Amino acid sequence: MPSATSPALPDNGLVSGIGPDLDERILVLMPTTRDGERTCDALAAAGMSGLVCQDLDDLCRKMSAGGAVALLTEESISGKRGEPLVNVLRQQPAWSDFPLVILARERALPRPETFDERMNVTLVERPLRIRSLISVIRSAMRSRKHQYSVRGHIAQRERHAEELRTGEARLRFVLEAAKVGAWDLDTSTLALDASGICKSTFGRAPDGPFSYADFLEAIHPDDRDRVNTAVQLTLRTGVDYDIEYRAVWPNGSIHWVLARGRLAGDSETATKLSGITLDVTRVKEAEEHLREVDRRKDEFLATLAHELRNPLAPIRNGLQVLRFSNELGPDSKELRELMERQVDHLVRLVDDLMEVSRISRGKIELRREVVAFSGIVSSAIEISRPLLDQAGHDLTVDLPDKEVMVFADRVRLSQVIGNLLTNAAKYTEAGGRIRLKAVVVGEQVVITVHDTGLGIPTEMLPAVFEIYTQMHHTREHSQGGLGIGLALARSLVEMHDGAIEAASDGLGKGSTFTIRLPLALPVVDETPLSDGLEIGNRLQMSSPHTESYEVETDALPELNILLLDDTRSALFVLEKLLKAMGQRVRATQDANLALEWARREKPDLIISDIGMPEIDGYEFARRLRSVPELEYVRLVALTGYGQGSDRERAKAAGFDHHLVKPVALGDLQHLVGTFRPPVSSPFRVGGGRDPSPS
Repeated sequence: MPSATSPALPDNGLVSGIGPDLDERILVLMPTTRDGERTCDALAAAGMSGLVCQDLDDLCRKMSAGGAVALLTEESISGKRGEPLVNVLRQQPAWSDFPLVILARERALPRPETFDERMNVTLVERPLRIRSLISVIRSAMRSRKHQYSVRGHIAQRERHAEELRTGEARLRFVLEAAKVGAWDLDTSTLALDASGICKSTFGRAPDGPFSYADFLEAIHPDDRDRVNTAVQLTLRTGVDYDIEYRAVWPNGSIHWVLARGRLAGDSETATKLSGITLDVTRVKEAEEHLREVDRRKDEFLATLAHELRNPLAPIRNGLQVLRFSNELGPDSKELRELMERQVDHLVRLVDDLMEVSRISRGKIELRREVVAFSGIVSSAIEISRPLLDQAGHDLTVDLPDKEVMVFADRVRLSQVIGNLLTNAAKYTEAGGRIRLKAVVVGEQVVITVHDTGLGIPTEMLPAVFEIYTQMHHTREHSQGGLGIGLALARSLVEMHDGAIEAASDGLGKGSTFTIRLPLALPVVDETPLSDGLEIGNRLQMSSPHTESYEVETDALPELNILLLDDTRSALFVLEKLLKAMGQRVRATQDANLALEWARREKPDLIISDIGMPEIDGYEFARRLRSVPELEYVRLVALTGYGQGSDRERAKAAGFDHHLVKPVALGDLQHLVGTFRPPVSSPFRVGGGRDPSPS
């Protein structure tokens, strides 16, 4: 007799729907074991598997473990004996409806009272043919398989729902941790659903109302139309919404907001625009702070360059005045040349510092043209020649026999190669060997500068082109410098679509710098370049590309020149230099007096400083140009400020030329030597009026 309480179907069994796939065995409960075995044999003959149960409790246990259909006789569950089975069936999950096939006695009785209408019970009257029984069981089996299919869909939906809940919780956690607000905008009604963090981005209470109208009202008036236009563009075309704008909080404070969004579908079918907002005020403030620091740095560098150039100007001009003296002995001449080289070195340091600043701000524009590479090498050697000569280095130059053409800014590329040669000269012991070589490889010209100098520590190679990098040489081998030359070289090479790299086997083993540049034209067969070179300690280049402004003083025209500079020393030395060049010069520190002299004497050329008290150079130029009879006077700015903006400002004020202190003798000679009075000027060179026609 079965016990009054039979095991319920556990929530982790087959019937729960979370165990393995359907167990297709038929659970068989017959009056005797022999009857059960014979029934299983009949099922096996039909291709089904049966499992004999000893009693009702055994059937309930096996149902809990598996099985697809239960086949039992009516008398095994008559009366109250069937209650344990009913209890098991009532504990099934919602998706399960375990099928029972009950063999009723002849003249079958109604459904047993213990089974309610919702239970899957099939009554089959005995006796019956085995074929009919097999058909009923197969039908019940199909029903059970369908339940498992439903179970699979339900389980899949539950998994997806759980994954969605987990994902939403994770996203909510991330958004809250990152203080990112989320929002949804109905595309048809413009109803806005914003998270608490989103509302707080606009200074609103997280649990307060916040409509699309409130959103627009919270935007800075200067940004409001732009934001609304961006939203409408996204709704109309489907492009992503991505914008930064200012929000005005109720307390009047201004905050920067980054907003991004995307339509959930295409622009025609989407019903929702979803996105995020992020308060980026601190980022904007940091960016503004960096811009201000960068502006101050540029201002400092410009001021530093100006302050350095101002004292350098009288020093260089004074040394250049001494060039015209016949009273200097050999020792004094050598001392003057040494001082000139050091002044030139200081000038190059200041220029390099400003170059790096301009490149970092994108203020340099290359003047590229197709040029002969040999001319660039010639100019580069001229740049480095003083240091090469001073150290007595043996420079070898090895160029292709045929002319190589590159698309380059001649001045900038000469500056790069000259910089490498100068570095090689600085870091190579006196009397060392330096080799400049260029070869054509495919569609590139490969330039190498090799020296036998101090070399580069292996650990420094990756950083050698970084700005302000200094080589850690011993004190006795230190050559100073600002650590900007190679950074400048790399920037200029990359602006030429090229590449530069450094190599060294370590300290004391020299170094090699390699530049790769694209060719402008195929190599052509022309006169070998080696005819123009003399290799040795005093190397010279006879290239036609070498440019120099220095001319014989006797060949210069004699001009009337007016000088204006508030610095007495600079004014005194420049006056001496121009007079040594054969010019007629008047000099003053007073801008008003200079204007008076200009009206009275009509000079050919006026050279004026910019940074002066009371009346600066710009105002002086404007006042000068307002005098009709001085309209055609050549006006030259001579200043320590040399940035592009300084040149543009000088031009706008009325200056014809802009020279940067300390001006080289060759530049002054070029300025005077190329002077031509304007065609419409009523004055001739020398300040006198052209004679009237007879």
